[in-house]
Amino acid sequence: MPAPSRINLNDYIDRYYQAYFALDAAYDDWAGANNIQSTSLFILNEISKQELCTQRNLKERLGYSKQMLSYSLSQLEKDGYILREKAPNDRRVNIICFTPKGKRFTERFVKKLQDAERAAFESWSVDECEQIISSYEKMCRALIDRLFEDIEGLASFTK
Repeated sequence: MPAPSRINLNDYIDRYYQAYFALDAAYDDWAGANNIQSTSLFILNEISKQELCTQRNLKERLGYSKQMLSYSLSQLEKDGYILREKAPNDRRVNIICFTPKGKRFTERFVKKLQDAERAAFESWSVDECEQIISSYEKMCRALIDRLFEDIEGLASFTK
């Protein structure tokens, strides 16, 4: 299969950006309509999936910076959605758990989000889902590799 021409590549990249930012804006708008930041919504969603959730788990799963996570968790704690408690076996680690208010909110709004996402995926065949996800994963791996090559190149250049 021949590689796409440079002009086609730029069109593909533009379309990728348009789709990426449109989806990001949709998540932001939906979260805002439900009086929460999309970052906080994704954090609550991830906490709901984990039996013992830590900030490190969230960083690994969501890829947010330590600063972003710390800020968002502080806001969620201030708003009464979560508590951070010291792990009994390692006092340096905070276990993140829901308050009753946070559990109710998450069950209600995260379920609505998951229902919308499921409905979108249900509109495709199993083959289409597999093709879309595997192609997206392949593109992400290739882009991540290139970005990290550049980061490593910058690091060696500045030494």
